[in-house]
Amino acid sequence: MPAKIQHASLYLVFCIAAYVLNFNRVALVLLTLRFVEEGLLHVCRLLYFAEKNAAANTGFRVWNVLFVGCRLASIIVAILTFHYGLATNDDQSLDTQTGNFNTPFIRLNALVAVCFIQAWMMWNFINFHLRRMRERQAEALAARKKASERKSKKGRKDD
Repeated sequence: MPAKIQHASLYLVFCIAAYVLNFNRVALVLLTLRFVEEGLLHVCRLLYFAEKNAAANTGFRVWNVLFVGCRLASIIVAILTFHYGLATNDDQSLDTQTGNFNTPFIRLNALVAVCFIQAWMMWNFINFHLRRMRERQAEALAARKKASERKSKKGRKDD
């Protein structure tokens, strides 16, 4: 449960920050990328729970690729927007009355925040898959060990 609370809190903080700083359009693009990828994950989970394992496994493989692609696309969109796009704007002064927060300091912090959250998500993704790989290897090793013990017991009984 703490991981889900942390995830929801990060969503809330980033959405509020984007709204307050008037970065609504870039936030909409980034959230759309995230929700499309997350939607596919939930569809795959539903297929898995409905015992449609072949379709679920294929969907999970597609989701793995889409997850990494969305992380890269999010970083690219953030760099193009905050570093290149908004930097060309003539008015780069802080004006809270008109809602202009297009200053180099705020843009840099927004870019760093987006990059850090994408790196954190990739870190969790990689750790999840490494943990699953270790678990599967341990299960396969236990199964091989059990099978070899059965064979050795059969050989002893035959003698």
